[in-house]
Amino acid sequence: MVKFLFLFDYLNAKDNFFLYNLLPIKDNDVKKNKDEHDNISQTVKTYYENEYYLYKANHDISFNYNNHEVDLRVGERLRTKEQIDNFVRKQNKKYDAVFVFSNTLTEPISDKYNHIYIECDEIIQSKRLVDIIIKSNDKILTSSKKEGFEFENNYFNYRLSFYYFYYLLGFYHLNLEKIKVDKQNLLGTYLKKYYRNDRDILYDKILEKFEDKTKFKNYSFEFQKDLALSLDLKYNLGWMKNHITSYTDYIRSLFILNFETDSPDVTDTYHMTEKTIKSILFSKLNIPSILFAHQSLLLKLKEDGFWFLNFDFINFEKLSNWKQHENDEYIEIILESITKSVDFILGLNKKFDGNYKEIENYIVENYSDKLENNYKLFKNILNDIDIKEEVFNTITKNYKTWHNQNTHLI
Repeated sequence: MVKFLFLFDYLNAKDNFFLYNLLPIKDNDVKKNKDEHDNISQTVKTYYENEYYLYKANHDISFNYNNHEVDLRVGERLRTKEQIDNFVRKQNKKYDAVFVFSNTLTEPISDKYNHIYIECDEIIQSKRLVDIIIKSNDKILTSSKKEGFEFENNYFNYRLSFYYFYYLLGFYHLNLEKIKVDKQNLLGTYLKKYYRNDRDILYDKILEKFEDKTKFKNYSFEFQKDLALSLDLKYNLGWMKNHITSYTDYIRSLFILNFETDSPDVTDTYHMTEKTIKSILFSKLNIPSILFAHQSLLLKLKEDGFWFLNFDFINFEKLSNWKQHENDEYIEIILESITKSVDFILGLNKKFDGNYKEIENYIVENYSDKLENNYKLFKNILNDIDIKEEVFNTITKNYKTWHNQNTHLI
């Protein structure tokens, strides 16, 4: 049995709890630690319900997988070689390899550890750090793709974003049971004007199509001159707190228009963010989405069986050859799919004389199977054993042995 130690600094662990669902950990591996939960808050206790699984849950956990015995441990201030060595020594156990996880790309602390870098929020930009990581035979797990950053130890899977944002932003709190809501507009979106020119141009083009501008709703937050609000936005990640509010906004719309972070004209990079995940989750409520996103992401989603309204107006065979297109023809393919989707929505509005209830019934009758499948695919990905195996195998492949064996002694 090969013995591994997976190490997280506590601050890194909080942002990467999603990794626990990406590792091949079984329910019976979740065992109560004898000195844990004694001081757990009353608020958390209210989630116990049957006082079983949550009661036992602990970020320090051990599991076995394919002849590997793994101890996953979280410690305070594991940022230097001395701090890590001391922490390993206190485990009083002999390990074949030690893996140090981080959600920030930095130079490796020591070549005696296996460094595992996790980046599922932004696109990796530093070629210098990537080259250092390659040279040290360490690993990167990422949901982003950047041209020129291809190497054997880089595990890319856009689906990692599903895990990352679902847990980080608390989307598991969303009530996605069917609810009756009086729809208030045909199309809803979030757009910060003057942030991305291509978005502004597309938004204005769509708005022009609506004779009644109230039927196209921009739910974007309007800034107020409020000092506490300003400080929260500026210094306390206040902009991260708006994601759940999109639920109360979007359920009032018959259709959604989502602008992904990476536009089609950004040719060398792409990644999926919480914007696409919202569209997929709200599919459960029979709200179809139009997705304006990078062509590679659209192709990946299509390949995995997801459906968005503008997919009905895209020639995917033609889009798949986008790198061979001249004069940005592929961008026009995507833009045209957006405008045709809007024309289709306006056509429905005309067909049913602006009766939102009849349009909603039409959506349910014609698209509920596709929308339900979106949600089903999402949940399947969260429990995909193949991804768990790929992640574990990437982490442990060609590992560096723990060559200071004296550290297993107190």
